[in-house]
Parts: sequence; structure tokens; C-alpha cells
Amino acid sequence: MSLKKRAFKCSVRNDDGELEKIEVDGEKGQTECTLSIVRTNKTPQKEIVLNGRSEVCRCGRKVIIGDVDLTMEFESEEKAKLFRQFVDFRDESGCLFDRRTEVSSADQYFQFYGYLSQQQNMMQDYIRTGTYQKAMVQNFVDFKDKVVLDVGAGSGILSFFAMQAG
Repeated sequence: MSLKKRAFKCSVRNDDGELEKIEVDGEKGQTECTLSIVRTNKTPQKEIVLNGRSEVCRCGRKVIIGDVDLTMEFESEEKAKLFRQFVDFRDESGCLFDRRTEVSSADQYFQFYGYLSQQQNMMQDYIRTGTYQKAMVQNFVDFKDKVVLDVGAGSGILSFFAMQAG
């Protein structure tokens, strides 16, 4: 098994809330990536092991590793993007939806929700929409302070209920 090795420089917030420069030495194999975080004075800080199930996201110059609640800030978006790509284990052959769904089937599914009559029919299904609303409002703790993303797939009313609950 061949390992890819790469070193990155970035900053993290220390216990005092100040930005501290660190070095991240990464070793990536087929199924996991080990990150060794070293302070600039060469003191090892911690080691993090990531895999395909790890929560890692990039937002501008910042990369957040949710598994260990670590936010790393890079000098540029490009450097943050390179780091994110290094720790990425996503399959490059396309998304799961595309691999499992025939194009004509997907077109038909999304076309169905494009008809106003279908939207009206769904909105008039008071039992279903009321059940969803009740479940979300009663479990408001699951929705409090969360971000709602409506993907435009005919579930806009559910997004509204989620906002109402949280």
C-alpha cells in the first residue's frame, strides 16, 4: 500500500483564543489519513486519523474537522482547497445518485414535482403535511439553531416546518 505524504502550514486558535501557527504532516493511504499536528516550536500537539466517514468541510480559507472540533485557517483559499482535497476520500466516479439512477428516471421524477397540480395535491394532503409539521414542532430541539437547505425537490413545505420548529 503506497502512502501519499504532504505537509501543510496553517493556524489554529489556542486555549487563549489567539491564532497559533502549526504544521500538519499528512500521510494518506487507501482508507485513512493520519494528520500529525506539530506546533512551530516542533512540539507534537496531537494526531488525528480521518477516513471516509470523517466530517471535514472547507469554508473559504478555513477547514473544519468536525470529528475533533478543530478549525484550521490557511493563508489562502487555494491552500485550504489543497488540504481538503488531500484528506478527501470521496469516490471520483460521480455521485451515488448518478450511479444508481437512470437519466430518464431522474428526469421523470423531477418533472413530476414541476407541475403545479402536483404541488397543490401535496399541499392539500393535510394528514401528511400536518404529521410532518407536528413531528418537527414537537422535536424542536433537533431543529434549533440549524441551517435549513431547500434543494428544490418539492419538499419546500418541510423546509418551512423545519424553520418554524427551530
